[in-house]
Amino acid sequence: MRYSCLGALALSFASVQAFRDTSPFFLFSTSELVPTILEHTQAATSGRLASQISQALSECPSDTYILVSQPGVSAADFAGASSTPHLRKYIERENFSVVSSVAVPDVVGALDTSAISKFLETDCKASPMSVDTFNGYITMDDVFPRVVRVDFPVPPVSGKDRALKLAQHDSFLNALVAGLRRQTYTVIYITTPPSDSHNTAPQHAPQVYEMDEPFPSGLHTDLKRDLTGYASSSNSTNLNSNLPLFEKYQFLSSGTFMGLFVGLLLLLVLYIAISAVSSLEVSYAAFSKEMGPSAQRKQQ
Repeated sequence: MRYSCLGALALSFASVQAFRDTSPFFLFSTSELVPTILEHTQAATSGRLASQISQALSECPSDTYILVSQPGVSAADFAGASSTPHLRKYIERENFSVVSSVAVPDVVGALDTSAISKFLETDCKASPMSVDTFNGYITMDDVFPRVVRVDFPVPPVSGKDRALKLAQHDSFLNALVAGLRRQTYTVIYITTPPSDSHNTAPQHAPQVYEMDEPFPSGLHTDLKRDLTGYASSSNSTNLNSNLPLFEKYQFLSSGTFMGLFVGLLLLLVLYIAISAVSSLEVSYAAFSKEMGPSAQRKQQ
């Protein structure tokens, strides 16, 4: 199966800024690999990626497996066209011997290179080997299949020196692959993100603007709260508690005023009632007994 070319996407500057604390993953081979979802993956965890790598290499398609470890890098280090030209050539399949290639721009977590090497040694019966990257010597025994470990050091923090060191690593890998001649090979390029002491871009702490006066006197005076009234009321209560009885007593409180008002209203009603009753005029003859002839006729 031919994997879709994701090198252009993985090495573009727009995609490298998608996530922080991530690093890219590359794989290219001269053999057809078992189909996986890696061709459609742009971000993955290390655990999920390890299972997909095991599935892709389950049929042990190559004679030589080159397991590259490059710590302390991010996708931004591979964004430039001249940063790793040989790796770019293999991923974009400009080398006609490459049949399958995969690039995952953002991998969360670190892949265990020892676990992948052990998988190839156990399932594919590959013999482990290592290459001296410090002195630049490439010597390998003619034993197949084999797993060749290539462990690069962490590149410098400085931009110019960093790009130069990555270019040297890229040339070393290209020389190693070129020496395989007509053998089938699979290169598994594993990276880890930079640590806090090897960040490629310094992180600047955000500057906090501090005003000389939180609330300027000429602006936003409506937001100021006047707490003097609350303080005076509480202070007056404390002061009045120590005053004598006749000095702190209130002769006319709100309750007293309401009582006096209602009392005056009731007195007014009582006065009107008494005046109405006293205004009635009844003669005394209305209460006397009739003794005349008319009264005697009524009795008969």
